Amino acid sequence: MDALNGGPHSTVCMLESDRRAAGPPSRPPRGPADFAILLEAGFTWRKALLWNLVSAITAYLGFIVGVAAVSSLVGQVWVLAFTAGMFLYIALTDLVRARARAARS
Repeated sequence: MDALNGGPHSTVCMLESDRRAAGPPSRPPRGPADFAILLEAGFTWRKALLWNLVSAITAYLGFIVGVAAVSSLVGQVWVLAFTAGMFLYIALTDLVRARARAARS
């Protein structure tokens, strides 16, 4: 989702020559942490490396789709709405699961 949302953002920043908005990333890379989580989940070293690579490739694909969508305002609206919806879905799913677990305790 970050990559899908980052495509329109960075393209608009480049078009408007806004160097402040297109600055360095606001957080450290997650790749090593994702790799460690996969190893902890029971993946073999090679399988964890493969799925970490697949995850990185999908991020680049999402970025390409986001850049392509910036060509029209309708595309931007759909990409940003989809991204916002996915973030809400993930957050609310986690919240409901935590509340259900707390209610059982």
